[in-house]
Amino acid sequence: MARRLQDPSGIALIEVLVATTLIAILTPVLVRLTLQSYRLHEAATTRVRERERLQEVLDEIVHGFDGDAGRYPGLTGVPCDALTPLPDGFRYVVGPHRVEYRVVDGALQRQVDAGVPNVLMPGVEKVEASCDAERLVTVHATILADSSRVSASTSVVIRVGTNP
Repeated sequence: MARRLQDPSGIALIEVLVATTLIAILTPVLVRLTLQSYRLHEAATTRVRERERLQEVLDEIVHGFDGDAGRYPGLTGVPCDALTPLPDGFRYVVGPHRVEYRVVDGALQRQVDAGVPNVLMPGVEKVEASCDAERLVTVHATILADSSRVSASTSVVIRVGTNP
């Protein structure tokens, strides 16, 4: 054993060559695995961020059904029969005003009457709204995030009637 440590030839040299070869082979594999893991993590993080952003936009929309009533005297909510599905979104009428949410060129837009559309979020594939018998308005949207579809929904019960 002492002789092997003193003389780096023979078996000790073979051990060094084997170790060096293994390192040379395994290093690119480990680098590739690390990069792949990083890309998967980034894609998942992007989807989570996009879903959170979409959820915020949908919450803003759905609370607009109830919130629009505060802007127009005599209303406390948008009645279900005011909600009209459109091929690329939906519209509702509150007081003398028509509010539309549409997906135009992949961007979710809000337009009040004939005014200038306001882009709420890019990358939206579709948006739709529905209202059931209990006046529960549900807004659902799908976006493309990192080549995969992310969906979100939100709901609010609207109060229909007149302000006290």
